[in-house]
Amino acid sequence: MRALDGVGTESLINKIIKDVDLMSVIDKIPNGIETILSPEFGGIDLSAGQWQKVALSRALYHDGDIVIMDEPTAMMDAKMEHRMFQIYKDLFRDKTTVIISHRFSNVKNCDIIFVMKDGFLIETGSHNDLIELNKIYKEMYEIQKTMYDNFEKPENAENYNELDGLFKRGGKI
Repeated sequence: MRALDGVGTESLINKIIKDVDLMSVIDKIPNGIETILSPEFGGIDLSAGQWQKVALSRALYHDGDIVIMDEPTAMMDAKMEHRMFQIYKDLFRDKTTVIISHRFSNVKNCDIIFVMKDGFLIETGSHNDLIELNKIYKEMYEIQKTMYDNFEKPENAENYNELDGLFKRGGKI
């Protein structure tokens, strides 16, 4: 994770690395912070979740007034996803932040939620407003909520992972 030459300070970079918990990644890669990230350029590749942390770090480094995040935690486990949203709340507090997500847990606490269907804006409001409106947002929210509330361990599920309720496929989760 090479710092941009001549831009920013080492202390800012170290703070961002700490805030986003990238040190655990940096400690495991061949040349630490100097490792080139991209197999196309002779470097290494990261997991999808690690790339999401790098993207968050870049957003913090550039310190723009508007931050746009498209499925920012889609490849993270539930624990890391929770931690990342705590970081988002703290570090993007004074910024306009747009989160594009299909996960209602990611948007439930947003100030304003825009519901799109077939390219059109069909609903807008807070989570509570949209639940009270009793249209598509509520329907979709209830579907996702039901998936968590009613999930039971299937009989004879040897590959069941009790921590996150997923099944292993081909030995991988």
